[in-house]
Amino acid sequence: MIIDIPHLQEYSLLPANFDLTDVINLLEPTEFLFVKPLLGDELYDEICEQVKNDNVSDVNASLLVDGGLWRYLACAFAMEVTPFVYVHFSQVGLTKGRSDNSDSADLKDITYLTSHLRTNLETYKKYTYNWLLERMGSYPKWSPNESVCGCSKPVTCCGEASFTSPEPMKVVYGLPRKNTDLS
Repeated sequence: MIIDIPHLQEYSLLPANFDLTDVINLLEPTEFLFVKPLLGDELYDEICEQVKNDNVSDVNASLLVDGGLWRYLACAFAMEVTPFVYVHFSQVGLTKGRSDNSDSADLKDITYLTSHLRTNLETYKKYTYNWLLERMGSYPKWSPNESVCGCSKPVTCCGEASFTSPEPMKVVYGLPRKNTDLS
């Protein structure tokens, strides 16, 4: 893994008093789903090895902190954890919340929170991607990836492609949304 618990808590959007013990097992899949595709196998493995040996190079340390990779990972982790905070797995099955004294957030609240986290996540991803793009010479094991940046240009894209902009024709000819009520 490329982040430890103290750094995860420092960069996370989760509150400082949040107990990570029940959800820390989601950190490794979060790295696999979000960070590894951004960095590519070679750079990801290199950074993992350096973090494991506590011998991170200056260039990779700069990527983790200044390049926003830890911030991106912490935001992705918060987004992945949100459903598991909302729903509790117990002996009787799935239940909302953990305390009898407090009201759980409803699905509408969780949907709003997840949407907000996804917007932040895309911003952090774009920042880290552009940061890497500007310093590509320092990272020979990394190359721009069109599946990461979302543009249709060749692999040597400009890095300015929007991650969240819809394709105009799909919006015009998309399925109609009727009777959508999240409450």
